[in-house]
Amino acid sequence: TLLMKFIGVPSAWSSKKQGSFPVRGKATYRLRIVTNGIQGTYAIRLYDFFTASKVWFDGRLIYSTGKTGYNKKTSVPEFAYRDVPVFIDKDVPEHELVVQISNFHHTRSGIVKPVKFGTYEHLTRQSRNWLIIILLVVGIIIFISINHLINYFLYKNESTHLFFGLLCLVMILRNISTGQRIITY
Repeated sequence: TLLMKFIGVPSAWSSKKQGSFPVRGKATYRLRIVTNGIQGTYAIRLYDFFTASKVWFDGRLIYSTGKTGYNKKTSVPEFAYRDVPVFIDKDVPEHELVVQISNFHHTRSGIVKPVKFGTYEHLTRQSRNWLIIILLVVGIIIFISINHLINYFLYKNESTHLFFGLLCLVMILRNISTGQRIITY
């Protein structure tokens, strides 16, 4: 059945404040961007859409993840995080961003983080700086993990070193598989 309703973004369409729609389903979002005569290369930051998506800017497909579908068999999930460049012409005062999402594989649905719009240089610099911070944290945790695992092998009666070293490895896996999902690079 086709149900049309305006919902707020960012928020899962299955949240109580949106009317508690079922988690499994599909949605189309539309955003008008008024540019007031600016021109240049800008970017749209697209965080995780749960779980497959297609994004159009002024009627042109600029980004897709997975394969959108009408049910679990016809859709393919994929998680990705991108800054997508778009060109803004000063003669076009208004642009349209359309996002189509289908979710049949995840417990969260829709656009749960804000879609950001800015200059391409600014957004990519932010992404690069955030990536550097994440890699620095991962490096520190790797060092701590290796230190505790070496201590465990040197002093066999201290099992706390083993457990903390393994916990650090789990933390590394979490850090590289969430957020910007460094594991996908």
